[in-house]
Amino acid sequence: MRSRPCTQEGRRKGIKDLAYHEGRKTNRALRYRLGRRTDEALSAISRHVSGSASRLPDVGTADGVMLTRLRQALNCSLCVGIDASFELLSACDDKRLHLIQADALDLPFHDGAFDLIVATAIIEHVANPGQMLRECHRVLRSGGLAIITSPDPFWEKVATAIGHLKEDEHQETLDLVRIKGLLSSTGFDILEARKFMVSPVGFPFEKRLERVMRRFRFIALLLNQLVVAVKPHRGQ
Repeated sequence: MRSRPCTQEGRRKGIKDLAYHEGRKTNRALRYRLGRRTDEALSAISRHVSGSASRLPDVGTADGVMLTRLRQALNCSLCVGIDASFELLSACDDKRLHLIQADALDLPFHDGAFDLIVATAIIEHVANPGQMLRECHRVLRSGGLAIITSPDPFWEKVATAIGHLKEDEHQETLDLVRIKGLLSSTGFDILEARKFMVSPVGFPFEKRLERVMRRFRFIALLLNQLVVAVKPHRGQ
């Protein structure tokens, strides 16, 4: 595991520690939300990637649980996990992953190094979301895909008010319009933007219910957000 420390102390707000890893073992909500984000990422990849996606970084990988599932499903030749928390990276037990302690605002990779980049539940933790997306754009090859998820700002406030989240958990929570705008201004083309997740803990047939809710435009009740964007080929 390589280390590249964060460059600004203010960016450390909201960085998880080992308690987050331990909590995933017993906390149903943490396990469920991770599983749903992973499912949504894999589903988006199946819809939008027709060729190879063998080089993949997971920005904000935490303990690498999602990245392990992505590696298994996609048969990646290079799976890299980036996180600011050395404790969480050290908790990862998948030795086939390449883990780097680094800042999402300053990714330690060459331009165009990756086919696909996943950044789920991380944009709300960084001090400068636009800079994070510029870094994602830089390290993607032309035609490469970026998958972003983030909680809905309204339901984030509700969760904080009822004590489900700590008040200092996130730097800023962005809605779909803001995320899409930042991606577009960075040079991405938006392929898909939608909401998902009825419940933070899950229940049977939830995905089926979500499809019905989207069909009848009850999307305001959904808790999480997904945006899929592509780095266009030069000249497009």
